[in-house]
Amino acid sequence: FAQVPEENFPGFERKKNPQMALNSSFIKEGEKGVFLGHIMYHTKKTGKEFSLPVSAFNRHAFICGMTGAGKSNTIFHLLRRLDLPFMVIEPVKSEYYQLKNTYEDMKVYTMSVPDPDVLQINPFWFPPGASLQYHIDSLKTIISSAFALYAAMPNILEQCLYRSYVKCGWNISSGKNVYQDLIPEEFLYPTFGILCQEVERYLEESDYEGESLSTYKGALLTRLQSFTTGTKGILFNNHHHPDYGDWYKRHVTIELEELADDGDKCILMGIIMTQYFQFVKLERGKYAEEGLRHLLIIEEAHRLFKNVQGISDTESVSSVEQMVDTLSNMMAEIRAYGEGLFIVDQSPAKIAEDVIRNSNIKIVHRMDNKKDMEMVESALRLQDNLDFIAELAQGETLVRGEGMHQAARVYVPKEKGRQEEFSVVHRKEEENYPLIFSAMADYILMNSEFTAAFDHLLGCFLNSLLYDSIYEKANSILGFFMDETFRLVCAYGNGMEYYGDKPDFLLYLSKKEMQKKLQKKYPLHNLLNTYILMMAGRCIELYLENGNLAVDEIRILADFRENTIFSHMEDMYRNSRNRIYERIFQVSGGISIYCGLILDIAAGIEEDCGDFMEKGRYEDQWKAGLIRRHVSMEFLLPVNPEVWDTLTRRICKLLKVPYQKNRTEAK
Repeated sequence: FAQVPEENFPGFERKKNPQMALNSSFIKEGEKGVFLGHIMYHTKKTGKEFSLPVSAFNRHAFICGMTGAGKSNTIFHLLRRLDLPFMVIEPVKSEYYQLKNTYEDMKVYTMSVPDPDVLQINPFWFPPGASLQYHIDSLKTIISSAFALYAAMPNILEQCLYRSYVKCGWNISSGKNVYQDLIPEEFLYPTFGILCQEVERYLEESDYEGESLSTYKGALLTRLQSFTTGTKGILFNNHHHPDYGDWYKRHVTIELEELADDGDKCILMGIIMTQYFQFVKLERGKYAEEGLRHLLIIEEAHRLFKNVQGISDTESVSSVEQMVDTLSNMMAEIRAYGEGLFIVDQSPAKIAEDVIRNSNIKIVHRMDNKKDMEMVESALRLQDNLDFIAELAQGETLVRGEGMHQAARVYVPKEKGRQEEFSVVHRKEEENYPLIFSAMADYILMNSEFTAAFDHLLGCFLNSLLYDSIYEKANSILGFFMDETFRLVCAYGNGMEYYGDKPDFLLYLSKKEMQKKLQKKYPLHNLLNTYILMMAGRCIELYLENGNLAVDEIRILADFRENTIFSHMEDMYRNSRNRIYERIFQVSGGISIYCGLILDIAAGIEEDCGDFMEKGRYEDQWKAGLIRRHVSMEFLLPVNPEVWDTLTRRICKLLKVPYQKNRTEAK
C-alpha cells in the first residue's frame, strides 16, 4: 500500500480538515424551517439541504466574513426565504438598494440633501408614552461614546440634556409635557440648537475658566454645534422623525455613506435603534401573535458594538462599554417583541465578545486575519485548526446554531437573477433626482433684494398673527402672505416660478427666514422665539396642507398665543432692566405684550425722519399722521381697530405727540 505523504511537495498539498456536522436539519418536530444551503463534506457538496428553525432568528444572528466572501448573498438569501418586513442600517455601501426590484414597497433613505428620500431625524424625539428618562440616558451614552467625551464632559452633557427638555416644557419626574395638548407633537421636543444654547449657558454660569473653559467649549460645544449648520443641520437639527409604524410593516433601507464622519454615523445608528426599540416596546400589545415578525439588519456593527480591547484611553473605554451594555440589553429585550437582529461585520475581532456570544446563530464566511479567526473559534467550537477558514470558497460558510454540537460547512447557492438585478438597478448617481426644495430656498435667500422684501413681509405677517384678530382673520392673513411670497419668488427668483407655489419650498423658506428674524429681534429670549416659530410654522403648514385652517385648529393656536406666547412676553418685559423697555412699559399702560412692537414702530419713525423729535420742526398733526401710517404699515391687512388705537395712542405718548384719531387714514 502507498503511504500518504506527511508533507507537501510539488503537485501535492496535504490539508487537515476538521470534523463538521453532517446532519441536514436541526429543526424540532412541528417547527418551521428556512433553507440556507447544502451541506458540504470537506470541500465537496453532498446535495443534502441544510435548514435552520425560523424561531432561531428571533434570538439573533451574527454574520461575518471578508469582502467578496458571500455575506451579502447569504443575507439576501435569508431575507427572501424568511419573507418578513425588515429594516437595514447600512453605514458604508449601498448594496441593499438592489432589493427594490424584489420588494415593490421598499423605501431607501439616504443622507444626501439633494435626494428627495433624504432622512431627516430629530434625535431628541421619542415615541409618545415612552420613557423620557430612558431616552435622555440613551442620548448621553450614544453621544459620549461617539465623541469619546472625557473628564466632566459626560456630566455637562447630561445636565444640559435635562435643561433642554425642561426648557421645552417637560417634567422630568412625570415624563409629561405641559404643552402636549396645545401645540403639535413634533414641537414638544428639543433640538441640537436648543442643546447647544443650554451647553453654552451652562459653561458661562459654571466655575470653569481659562484653559478648562476653552477645552470644554472646543471639545463639546463645537462638536454639538456641527449638527446645527450646513447639511448636518438640515439632517439633524429639525422637528422631523421617522414613521416607525410604517417602517415596521414594510422593507426599509437606510444608507449612511454620505456621512463622512464615523462619529456622526455612530450617533445616527444609535438614535435609530433607540427610537425604534422604544416604538417596538410600546407597540408590542398591538401585535399579539408570537414569533418572529420583523428583522433589523445592522451592517458594520462594530460602530455600535465595539470591542474595547486595545483602547488605551480608560475614559473612552468606559463610555464605549456603557454604549455596548445599553445596546446589548436592548438586544436581549427586543427579541421578546418578535424582533430578530442580523449583526453583520467584516471583522469579528472588532465586535464585543458578548454580542457574538449572545447571538443564537453564527454564520462565518472566509477570513484570513488571525485575530478574527481566533474570535470565532470558540463560537463555532472549532478545534485548533483554523487555517481552513481562510480557504473557504465564495458562498461557503460555517454555521452553528442552538442545539448543534459542531458547526456545519454549508454552501449557500447564488440567488437566481441576482446578477441581472445588479445590472438593471442604477444607483442614485446615475439617476436624475429633482433638487430638493430646501436647496432652491437657500439659493433665493442669497439674493439681497429678495431677502430685504421678504424680511419686511415676514415682519408684517408675524405682527398680524400675534396681535390681530386671529379668529376672524387667520385664513385671510395666511392667504395674503402666501400670495405675496409667491409674487416675490417670481419677481426675484430668475425662473423659479415652478417652486413658488410648492408647499415644501414655501414652508422651508418661511421657517428659515423667520428663525433668523426672531433671533435678531429677541436675541436673548430663545424660548419665546421657539414658541413664536412653532405657532407661525404650524399655521403655514396647516394652510398649505388643507387650503385653510379649521375652526378647532384656529382655537388651539389662539389658546397657545394667549397662554404661552403672551405670558412669556409679559414676563420678559416686566422683568427687563432695560430703561427703554421700562419707559415703553410705562406708556403702554401695563399692556406689556405690545412693548416690542411699539419700540419697532418708534425706531422706524426715527429712521425715516431723523429730526422727528426736534421741537417745533414739524406740526403735531403731521407727526400724528406719520405715526398712524407707520402703525398700519406693520400689518399685512387692516388691523383690529382696538389694537390700532392702542398702538397709536401709546406711540404718540412715547414720542410726546398729541393723539389724533383718524381711522380713514389707517384703512
